[in-house]
Amino acid sequence: LAWSMQSRRLPILFGSQTGCSREVAERVARESLQFHFEPEVLSMDRYKISNLPNETLVVFVASTTGQAETPHNMRNFWRFLRRKNLPKDSLKLLKFTVFGLGDSSYPVYNAVARRLHQRLLDLGGISFHPRGLGDDQADLGYDEALDPWLRGLWKSLEKLIPSGRRPLFQYILPPTYSVRVVEEGKGSHKVQGGLCRNLSGEEVRGYGYQKMLLGRVVTNKRLTHRSNTQDVRHVEFDFSHYAKGSRKEEKGEKLIDFNPGDVLDVYPQNHKSECEKALAQLGLHPNDDIEIKLNPKAPKFLTANQPILPERVRALDLLRLYLDIFGTPRRYFFEVLANHATDPLHKAKLEEFTSPEGQLELYRYNNREKRTYLEVLTDFASAKLSLSQLVSLIPRIQPRQFSIASS
Repeated sequence: LAWSMQSRRLPILFGSQTGCSREVAERVARESLQFHFEPEVLSMDRYKISNLPNETLVVFVASTTGQAETPHNMRNFWRFLRRKNLPKDSLKLLKFTVFGLGDSSYPVYNAVARRLHQRLLDLGGISFHPRGLGDDQADLGYDEALDPWLRGLWKSLEKLIPSGRRPLFQYILPPTYSVRVVEEGKGSHKVQGGLCRNLSGEEVRGYGYQKMLLGRVVTNKRLTHRSNTQDVRHVEFDFSHYAKGSRKEEKGEKLIDFNPGDVLDVYPQNHKSECEKALAQLGLHPNDDIEIKLNPKAPKFLTANQPILPERVRALDLLRLYLDIFGTPRRYFFEVLANHATDPLHKAKLEEFTSPEGQLELYRYNNREKRTYLEVLTDFASAKLSLSQLVSLIPRIQPRQFSIASS
């Protein structure tokens, strides 16, 4: 197959454990639109790997999780690439680049991106742009390496595939979701299709697990001394109520099967009282009945990778169980705010935050102080976002992983 200089298709494949690599992949896709590309964003395990030998251009974004471990949504992809029977010229048509996300405080830094980059080279791929490595410990986080890497990426791609057109001005994409209040203060939908059904042991749709169980915390003991900055805990969960009267109990079998090295993903919840305060600030009632649908006007690369939210949900459950409204915003949130701010001072400050020169100021205001989405919305109150935009911009609450031990 000949290299096509006319194609503007840009596959962007990511491996992410907590969503950071997906956010980077989506940023690459957003910026690629300015340079007249047609981005396709997929997790590596959702991508049909049998197509990879015929690809001519791919951008990879990969996180390193835990002790140099591969993210869960690229494990099958990586397992296939490591097969010993693959010809050494399998990827001879492929021109690629890799950006990695890691933490230099760990003994092995950005191992997944390094291994992926080398394996692609071993299989005949050609790196058209230098590998980038983002460090969570850097002063500006991984953005410190990502910003210059992206500026270089567009220059490399322009040399590789000249468009002959000027870059477009940056613009804000439509929200991923279409969200509206169906009934004010009368919501009777106790989270459908998401968490509540999961807790009853039915199939999980939005979390990537086949089963989810509601356990009772029976022990929560701190193991490290109070003077230690690390808060390490021993937590015990009781799931025995699921086994009562079941065949497994009659046979004396374990309800949950696990092996040494397995981890338990625990989904936390936001505090109810704090969520009620947040809803009041947003002008919503806890019992408002909310309808959520994918926005047909949103780009496919956004809708293809979003975690599934319930179609109908009470406003209180939406904040308590799903939206990480007390997390720290990413830069794109400030870009959207700047586009909607009506106060000149607010708009000027937000535009400063989103400029290359304003990244240190944004870090001091946002990351260092660990501002929440709610606090930022309060500080820039003239930037009124719709409910659709808020649900699209605020990420899902992420699970916390704990090593499993059994008595």
